[in-house]
Amino acid sequence: MSTEVLAAAGAYWAVATFLSETEMQAQLTDCLVAAGLALSRDHPETVALGVLVQHDERRFRLDRLLGAPGSPAAQRFYGEILAALRHIGAERRAEHPANAESLGDEELGRGFRAHGTLHSLTRQLGAHLADRLRALPDGSLHPPGATWPQYWTHGHADRAGLLAALEPFLTDDRRRFGAIVAPLVNGLRVRGAFSPSWNGQLPYLEVLDSEGLVATPRQPPMLLPASILGQLERSDAILLVDDGRKPMGAVASVTFAQLVRAGCLKKLSICFTHFDELEGLDPSTSRARRRFPQATRKQAGVALCQERGQWLEEPMQWLETQRVFHLAGLHLGQHLPSATRDELDRLEARIRFGDTHLAAPGHVAGPAQVVAPARVTALTRVPR
Repeated sequence: MSTEVLAAAGAYWAVATFLSETEMQAQLTDCLVAAGLALSRDHPETVALGVLVQHDERRFRLDRLLGAPGSPAAQRFYGEILAALRHIGAERRAEHPANAESLGDEELGRGFRAHGTLHSLTRQLGAHLADRLRALPDGSLHPPGATWPQYWTHGHADRAGLLAALEPFLTDDRRRFGAIVAPLVNGLRVRGAFSPSWNGQLPYLEVLDSEGLVATPRQPPMLLPASILGQLERSDAILLVDDGRKPMGAVASVTFAQLVRAGCLKKLSICFTHFDELEGLDPSTSRARRRFPQATRKQAGVALCQERGQWLEEPMQWLETQRVFHLAGLHLGQHLPSATRDELDRLEARIRFGDTHLAAPGHVAGPAQVVAPARVTALTRVPR
C-alpha cells in the first residue's frame, strides 16, 4: 500500500483506493492454487492453510480480512475451502492415474485454475471481501451500490476521529483480524493539520510511504522499483531509517547503494533508532551509544565498497559527517529525550531548508513505534 500524508491546515480528510476486482480475484486465485498444490503434495494441512491465508508476495493476507484460522468459526470456514481444494486435487489425480505423482506444479496448477469449483470459490471469497468493505463503520464507498467499490472517503473535524476511522486501514493488531482491510488497499491519501506532539509547528510536508522492502534467507533484499525511484527524484529529501541496535541491515545497505547510484546522494540522510537500547554500554552517556552504530556503519561501508566498488567510499564519508541522525525514545511523544528533540530539529531543518526530500526504508508506524528498514517514504515541502 502506498500512503500519502499532506500536512496542511484545515479539516481532516482521507481517501483510500482499492485493488480492482480483477486484481483481487487474481490474488485469491493464487492463494487457492497454492493451497491446493500443498494438499496435492501431501503437505500438512497447516502448510496449506498458511499459503491460503498469506499470498507468497506477503501483501495479500486473508487472515487479516476474514479472520485468523485459530477461531472456531474461521477454522470451519477455512476447513470447507481446504476440503473443496482437496477434492479438486483428487479429481486431477484421477484424470492422470498413470503419472499422477509426476505431474509438475505448473501443470497441476493449470488444472486447478481451470476447474469450475475453484472459480466458484474465488467468487464466494470475493463476495466475502466486498462485504468486509461494506461493513466499514465510517466513511463512504464509491461508486455507491457497486458490487466492488473503487475507493473510500471520509472526513472528520478532528485528528482523533479520523485516525479512529483509519484503524482498519492501518492496524496489524492480531486482535483485529477479520476487521482489517489494508490488504485490499492500493493507496491511502490523508490530509490534515498533522504535527508532532513535541513540536506544535505544522511541518507543511507531503509524506509518501511505499510498501515494505524485505529480505529473508530465501529472498534477497529487494531493489526499489522504478516507480518508487521516480517518486524520489521528484521529492526533496530521502531518509534511510535503520535500527541502531544492530549492524546495518542488508535491505538498508542495498537501498543505500541504489540511491547513490540513482544520483540521490544530496537528498539522502540516515537515521539510526533505538540506539539508547544498546546493551553493555554506559547508559549515562549518549556518546558511548553512538560508537556502536558508527562502527557498524563503517563496517557496512567497507563491505559495500568491496562488493560494489570504491566509488561508494567518499559518499559514505560525506554522509557520516553531514547527514547521520541518532534517535532514541521515539515512542515517548511529548516526553522525548532532549537529545532526540535536538536531532529531530536538525533533521527538520535539513528537510525544510536543504536541497532535499524524504524517503525511508523505515517509518513511524504510529505514535509508539518505528519500523526498521522496511519501507521507502518520501517527503516534499508544501508551499504555505
